[in-house]
Amino acid sequence: AIQFPNYDLPGARVWPGAAEVFNTAEIIFGILLLFEFLLKVAHLKTAAIRDAWVWIDAAIVLAWGIERLEILEVVPIDPLLLRLARLVRVTRIIRVVRRMQGFDALYILTTSLQGSLNVLCWSLILLFLTQVMVAFLMNNLLVPVIQDETRDLETRRLIFTYFGTCSRSILSMFELTLGNWPPVARVLQEQVSEWYTPLMILHKLTMGFALIGVVNGVFMQETFKVASSDDTIMLRQMEH
Repeated sequence: AIQFPNYDLPGARVWPGAAEVFNTAEIIFGILLLFEFLLKVAHLKTAAIRDAWVWIDAAIVLAWGIERLEILEVVPIDPLLLRLARLVRVTRIIRVVRRMQGFDALYILTTSLQGSLNVLCWSLILLFLTQVMVAFLMNNLLVPVIQDETRDLETRRLIFTYFGTCSRSILSMFELTLGNWPPVARVLQEQVSEWYTPLMILHKLTMGFALIGVVNGVFMQETFKVASSDDTIMLRQMEH
């Protein structure tokens, strides 16, 4: 136990009867899902074989049956994976919502996200590569400081926390770019050298402001582009 403050009571005492409520609800919804699957197969008949959502529902029903019948000792499957598999069915809501007239904004949002996947991938690649290169540079600059035994041990540990390894340096650079950048910059300024002050400001202006601003602008452009060229959206606007 990590002994987190004010979290020393077991879940059964904090919420009595919660396990029974969730277990009953899972059985009810599982039975409803099974009936829906059977009705869908009966309605589609042979066409159900070619419907991908039918196969997804079949896998979810099978996962629910395996978990409820406690066949996990025979089939080595993590119960958490079975529960996560049922969450896939939530994505079907998007198909229904996209066909309803009252959800034009959500339709534009989902369509724009789908249309901007290419831009998203290249943006992530560009951002990740630039951050990795800068992280390697910072790690090489600060390793001698970490290994300097004449410095205070707590200071060396603090710098190691941010830039001691490759993964720590990459995380710190993303924190400098997207998150709360002053704490990391202050550590470098106060504990290492004030020459890191212009470097940190330059990094924040180029990466955290310019690059991220361009990426956001491209996403906005893609959103407007999709909204103005999608046939379904234009037909809905004409109907209104």
